[in-house]
Amino acid sequence: MRIRPLGSLSSAVASRNQQRVQHRRSAIHRGCEIPQEIFAAAGGAFAFWRAALRAGERLIWLGRRLAYLWRYREAIEVFSKGIALHPKSYKLLRHRGHRYITVREFDKAIADLEKAAKLIRNVPDETEPDGAPNQYNIPTSTSHSNVWYHLGLAYYLKGDFENALRGFLECMKFSKNDDMICATSDWLYMIYRRLGRAAEAQKVLDSIHENMNILENHAYHKRLLMYKG
Repeated sequence: MRIRPLGSLSSAVASRNQQRVQHRRSAIHRGCEIPQEIFAAAGGAFAFWRAALRAGERLIWLGRRLAYLWRYREAIEVFSKGIALHPKSYKLLRHRGHRYITVREFDKAIADLEKAAKLIRNVPDETEPDGAPNQYNIPTSTSHSNVWYHLGLAYYLKGDFENALRGFLECMKFSKNDDMICATSDWLYMIYRRLGRAAEAQKVLDSIHENMNILENHAYHKRLLMYKG
């Protein structure tokens, strides 16, 4: 039996382990057809990729992480692969719809978000974790409010104010804190104004006051106070 020096043996083992890691990464890359630089940009999210093929939540976080790096097209690609695996995931549809808005593909956003709205209809509402937390680390939006908020936004940006109104009225049903009330109210005010419904726009402002408990949506709050006069 040939006995290698300890240092040489350690180097050989490390080299083989590194080769195995590279082989596994290459196999994952080939199977998923996702450019390697995406994984580099996404940092630690790469470590979750294999499990993410079966776990929609991890795919969501990989896509969200890419979007925070301004890699919107790559994020959409990740969400799309997730939807292929989990076609009834309202969460994946909600996030892809959001990023279709970002790249101004509003029809695709609406298709995703309308489908998400149907899928989520009988699902209990829950707080959606923040990817970019506020200074208090307290999430303010929910799964239902995010679907309807972004659906209303997509319609608004298309100039379809009646459907935008439908989206934000539904969003208001799930706006349970002052941050979400302000965000939703601001869009409702603008929609009613664009529809020439001034009295209803003014009524939106009735619940807005200076002493609201705002954690992050200060701009919405200040603008509503400006509207109120």
